Amino acid sequence: RWSVGASSGYDFLNRGFTYTQLRFERDLLSWRMNFTWIPFSDRSSWNFFIGIKSNLLKDLKYDQRRQPDQRVGN
Repeated sequence: RWSVGASSGYDFLNRGFTYTQLRFERDLLSWRMNFTWIPFSDRSSWNFFIGIKSNLLKDLKYDQRRQPDQRVGN
C-alpha cells in the first residue's frame, strides 16, 4: 500500500514557491519504506529509508540522507 503526500505554498509578493515537501511511503508487509524530499529552498534535502518492521530485526535497515547545507544563509 502506497501513501503519498505533499505540502507547499506560493509567495505572490516574491513570485516563488515557499517550503515544499514531498513524501512517499510504502508498507511492504514485513518491511516499510519511505522517501522524503525537499526539492528547493535553503533546506533542500532528501531522506530514503527501508527497514524491517519486526522489533527483533529492526537493526536490519538502510537509511540514506542528504542534509541541507548548513553554510547557506550564513
